Amino acid sequence: MLNEQVNIKNSVALIDDDLQVCDAIESMLKSIGLQAAVFNNGNDFLKSQNLDSFGCLIVDLRLPDLSGLQVIEKAHLMYPYCPPTIMISGYADVPTAVTAIKNGIIDFLEKPFIPQDLIDQIQKALIFDQQNRSIHKLRARLDSGLDKLTIRERQVLRNLLDCKSNKQISSELKLSSKTIASHRANILSKCNTESLLQLASQIQACELNI
Repeated sequence: MLNEQVNIKNSVALIDDDLQVCDAIESMLKSIGLQAAVFNNGNDFLKSQNLDSFGCLIVDLRLPDLSGLQVIEKAHLMYPYCPPTIMISGYADVPTAVTAIKNGIIDFLEKPFIPQDLIDQIQKALIFDQQNRSIHKLRARLDSGLDKLTIRERQVLRNLLDCKSNKQISSELKLSSKTIASHRANILSKCNTESLLQLASQIQACELNI
């Protein structure tokens, strides 16, 4: 179970050059209590330097400057975290939709879409965003803690994660049980965790290699 708390985002970034579509989606978002930040091209969005405030992105496939796929690819390269994305298009085709999904787009809606379908996907994206931010925050904290471990502490941690006892580790590393216990305490302190079980669960959740 993750202990990282994150704020629920209620702001959506809409990147589309069709002003009528933007007005309609913005009104729809307001009706369900969400805020919208509208960008009419990809570069303006990428320059906003404000991705952390968005819980979801809605991106049109065809934009005046970049394609929607290029916008998302650049966003992932430019920022440490990119919110879940819904792609919309009036020119959808199966290969493009497949490519979008492979690039992490959670859904691809063809214009004209049913408003409720978009609302459903936005709500799903906001849930994903909260989960993703929690993992992202936890991974950053664990990375910081793990970077502080000495080579010997990493050896001890690997053995502990393999469910070996202090006595077994002591024998294999030719260290006293007291030294192993000291290393164990240092590991938990540096990683800011209360128990080995909690640390192991967090490492597994973040898919980290030790």
